[in-house]
Amino acid sequence: MELAARLAQGWYTQGTYAFLDAELTRFNESVMVPTAEGFVPQVFNRTGNVPAFAPEHLLTLWAARDLGENLTLAAGIRYVGNQFVAEDNVYQIDGALTLDCGLTYRQGPGLLRINLKNLTGSEYETRGFGAASVIPAAPFSFKATLGYSL
Repeated sequence: MELAARLAQGWYTQGTYAFLDAELTRFNESVMVPTAEGFVPQVFNRTGNVPAFAPEHLLTLWAARDLGENLTLAAGIRYVGNQFVAEDNVYQIDGALTLDCGLTYRQGPGLLRINLKNLTGSEYETRGFGAASVIPAAPFSFKATLGYSL
């Protein structure tokens, strides 16, 4: 679901929410399992489990303000709910809430945009490898974009 509104002259807001009730309806996974004779394939039935990286809740809320002089300032929050890192559903990474902001300067067909992500430096995981290792998110990141429209 998405809602957008112009609250007053120069003020814009946008909010999105997604609810996902994902389930593997029929899924068998072949996994190499160590034995005394070496690794042998074993099939595991993952039917009924939640797919990897399918959070139940996603939410964003943004507000933007035209500052004049071709400048726009925006700020928002993003929430991603808990999610499993593999189809076996053994390990789950916690949900995370981040605060982001951006500044855009437009001049004719050109633009310069600066985005700051995770302003609070929240520590959280984003993805995983296999069933038990995760990738930590960047505590803070900066991105600059130059654009030109023809």
